[in-house]
Amino acid sequence: MQKNTIEMAIGADINKEIEALESQKKQPGMNHIDIDSINQQIKNLQENKSEREKGIILQTLDKEHDLEIELLGIEKSLPEDQDVSLYQEEISEYKNNGFIGCFRVKEVKPIDWLSVISLMALGLAQVVGGAAIAVFSLGAGSSIGLGLLSEGISDLITAVKDGIINRDFSWVAYGIQKAI
Repeated sequence: MQKNTIEMAIGADINKEIEALESQKKQPGMNHIDIDSINQQIKNLQENKSEREKGIILQTLDKEHDLEIELLGIEKSLPEDQDVSLYQEEISEYKNNGFIGCFRVKEVKPIDWLSVISLMALGLAQVVGGAAIAVFSLGAGSSIGLGLLSEGISDLITAVKDGIINRDFSWVAYGIQKAI
């Protein structure tokens, strides 16, 4: 399991896998269904060869995205819905054998500065416009001005929270939020 995870992260030698499958096809006693299955596996490997040989880390770096690599203890490697106390014997056995845990590689998306700056400019325009309407209308347009003011502040918060902190700002989601 660890070997597969590491190969997914840094890349694997696909030619060796294809050679192993080719030699498996030549074994005596193989029926047509098994051979067709092996041929399909070989075809899939050849189609995804460049991606699998690069690995997730190199693919992410090619896109110029940041990486976050984190070491997880054995207990945190288990599914969240599992009770860790049920596996204490196995966990201690793993630790005695030198297994310290697994690592998680996460791709950190870049900040879409154009969208963030655009949304901040829109929010600031609403704040300034709302304040101007509230002040210069002598109270007649204060409800409209305060509405623009609150929506502008909401847009500024959205730009910081979704655009900079979470890095998942979407104009589609923003439009849906505004429509509601």
